[in-house]
Amino acid sequence: MSTPVFSTIFRSSVIWEVRLLQQKLESEGIKSFVDDENINRDKPYLSHAFGGIGLKVYTEDARRALEIIKHVQPQKTPSKCRATCPKCGNDSAYRLKWPQKEFYASLIFLGIPFLFFDRLGCTKCNNIWYG
Repeated sequence: MSTPVFSTIFRSSVIWEVRLLQQKLESEGIKSFVDDENINRDKPYLSHAFGGIGLKVYTEDARRALEIIKHVQPQKTPSKCRATCPKCGNDSAYRLKWPQKEFYASLIFLGIPFLFFDRLGCTKCNNIWYG
């Protein structure tokens, strides 16, 4: 009897994301296994050294499992917030990171970085403002 061959189809640093995908694959009839879960639970600071938590399936089911994961996983987009653009009135905005120059200048001159104001951008007209 030959040993089964597995393929890692997904990696993450958080267990809940892997477990949710595992449950979805199980509901579709694909047997899956979680890899490196105990290392991440016991020593989470080593998670990146091992590549995170892996989700493994039998190699013959890998192609079908990847298609299922592709439809389940949301696309990563900037976090949206409830703010209205002062220029065009659009109510769909997203948060932007502070530029490093402004961050370090505020740290040097004020002693604290800009943590009190959000830097926001409009999805329609690309206007940037501080809120």
